[in-house]
Amino acid sequence: MGQDYVIHDNTSNLSFVKMYKELKNLGIENNKFFLKLYDEDLKDIEIYNPETLEVNDFDEVTRGKIINEITKNPWYFLREIAKVPVPGGEVKYRLQRGNLALSWAMFMNLNTFLVLPRQNFKTISTIVNYIWIFYYGTENSEISFGNKKLGDSKLNIKRFGDIVEILPSWLIPQHNNDKDNVTELYSASTKNRIEALPSARTTEAADKLGRGLTNPLLWFDEFAFLNYNKIIYDSAAPKLCG
Repeated sequence: MGQDYVIHDNTSNLSFVKMYKELKNLGIENNKFFLKLYDEDLKDIEIYNPETLEVNDFDEVTRGKIINEITKNPWYFLREIAKVPVPGGEVKYRLQRGNLALSWAMFMNLNTFLVLPRQNFKTISTIVNYIWIFYYGTENSEISFGNKKLGDSKLNIKRFGDIVEILPSWLIPQHNNDKDNVTELYSASTKNRIEALPSARTTEAADKLGRGLTNPLLWFDEFAFLNYNKIIYDSAAPKLCG
């Protein structure tokens, strides 16, 4: 049996409330799972000042409750914790049907192809999901970030770090043996690693790259623009889907 939870219907992240109303109007019965909250004591807790988005101060007990909720509830992380840098400041993570479907599939460990119009948060939404996975959702795991060229893979690692940097520091496990550079992230606390994948310049290199992808978590951003993407996918698919 699953744990009991309440619906966080008074969340200040209105994009989640609007999504509930949109799904309800469409006649979808399972329309508010992304509003779940296991610890009812957190229902009236605002992580950030609504005006400035600066983190509020909490005692150790409340911090522990927040961390415990994040650990078992990725929707709470997306809804209440995640922020995204934008020109001139920051905004809270915004839910829409595309990234709702993406998050549900990723948290269910399903292979996913996502196609959305431009400027609909495809990349940023994926990165935010991986932040939860990297620090809370798994341990002892290898994650690969691929793109049409190595520079873009490294850019997504930078975006990952930029988002982590604006989150409350006490929410992010830190260790002296952590690694943070342009091609690799490593958390000594969770023993998770993220690496930036190189691009393939020839069919032979693409086949070799695909065969070497044995990581349990693999993300190719802008896959349609990846050179030799079919070769890479066909080479990697038996291991990724097996």
